[in-house]
Amino acid sequence: MEFTIKEKLNNTIEQLENQHKKYNDEVNSITNMKIYTADEQNRRIKEIKTKYQDGAKTTAENLKKCVESWIDSDIKKMYSETDKEKNSANIAADFYLMSVGNFSDKNKFEFLKKYFGDMETMKKFYGLPYIKNERTLTAHILSLAHNIENLSEEVVKNFNHYLDLNSRQYTPFNSGSKETLPCVIFEQTLTNSVDKLCSAFELIEKAKTAKYDEIKAEVK
Repeated sequence: MEFTIKEKLNNTIEQLENQHKKYNDEVNSITNMKIYTADEQNRRIKEIKTKYQDGAKTTAENLKKCVESWIDSDIKKMYSETDKEKNSANIAADFYLMSVGNFSDKNKFEFLKKYFGDMETMKKFYGLPYIKNERTLTAHILSLAHNIENLSEEVVKNFNHYLDLNSRQYTPFNSGSKETLPCVIFEQTLTNSVDKLCSAFELIEKAKTAKYDEIKAEVK
């Protein structure tokens, strides 16, 4: 299974960085030309700044609308509508069985494997006290549904903040390095949150087909 949120965000960051490089190049071309008076040079730099500020604002507005759908698209890949329909008739009976039965964690893992990837159903099974209160592999896998929800919100928040920082970079060139630094530093924060989200996606995807002991060894 290929998850695309990381690639889409990396491509977006690269495009924004290239855009800022073009901005610096245009401002440099003005400052390096000696034919302009100081007033004319400032006027031309202001025009460039306004053009890129407006462009960055429009880009940010459009991208902020996209990021949630990028995440949702990856989440939907983990559990098809066909799987949901096939298992929907069994959820109530399986939920009851899990709530009253006395199973080993390995048996619970194998029994619930068919629901891995269905975020809402994973949350319901994780809510069973004797699963939630145990530090077991099955509890850990089921808890990833809550983790993905929280990490998705974190990625959206970080991406939106990154876009705001990117927009602030478009200042006159003599203060450009100062304005660029927060954006560069925060890029790592955004990347880290995306990596955590993708790791959760990938672990659930592996758990759907791998043996209990294989996943347990990986989680350790």
